[in-house]
Amino acid sequence: MTSNMNCVIVDDENSCIQALSGIIKQYISQLHIVGTANNIGDAVKLINATKPQLVFLDVEINNEMGFDLFKYF
Repeated sequence: MTSNMNCVIVDDENSCIQALSGIIKQYISQLHIVGTANNIGDAVKLINATKPQLVFLDVEINNEMGFDLFKYF
């Protein structure tokens, strides 16, 4: 990876967001986390606002499936 890439993290567990953020910051300096979301609705708003190149998406988010996010794009 040679250029910087914006990303977002979508997970309903803050501990998972913090863990993944820590790994990214420690090992992948080219990734810039532009935001996080704890549910599908917030994720849609965040992705539309920030236009990231990469989304880290949990499979199960509260009572929804992470793949439900795809219907919005």
